Amino acid sequence: MFDWPFGGRQRRAMKLREGYAKKDFDAQLIDAGADREIVEQVWAILADHAVEGFKAKPEDNLQHMFGLAEEDLDEDVILRLLQANGCRIPDEREVAAMGPVETVEDLVMFVSSLTVRNA
Repeated sequence: MFDWPFGGRQRRAMKLREGYAKKDFDAQLIDAGADREIVEQVWAILADHAVEGFKAKPEDNLQHMFGLAEEDLDEDVILRLLQANGCRIPDEREVAAMGPVETVEDLVMFVSSLTVRNA
């Protein structure tokens, strides 16, 4: 299913994340101002792109750790999250102003900023 190089990277990272739990992920992002529902949804989506038992960290690079390059990220993840949360699709100017989405935290904060709950 999910293998080299991303599966290998995730397995190596897991060895350094002993004791790290989902509650740590949630707390770090929610404390930074993220929408709780978006945090939950991103965790679930990333689980689909990870080896069993892998725990994402907010600072994980989406392309390096999960293989989510720009096109996949835009179409498979960001658009899915925006639609699931009733968000409008931002125009190119707004996207450029928000900066690149490279890390898990970037993704969560980007979508959180566009949710109706935070509008």
